[in-house]
Amino acid sequence: MDHLSGWDRQGDVLLLCEQAGTADPQELAEELALLLEGATVTAQVSQNPKTAKIAKRAAKALIEKAIS
Repeated sequence: MDHLSGWDRQGDVLLLCEQAGTADPQELAEELALLLEGATVTAQVSQNPKTAKIAKRAAKALIEKAIS
């Protein structure tokens, strides 16, 4: 993950959540950042090729809830 070492994940995600006009951008950013970290670790440990698809579905549900 060296290619991501300088990336402020939560800060970047927070900015996107603010731009999307979510009711609580900080909360959504925290949830999405945690989901990303967890999915990354799970994919590395389990080698399960479905991890990214599962995380994408979860992220989509969180985002849809936040903007509805």
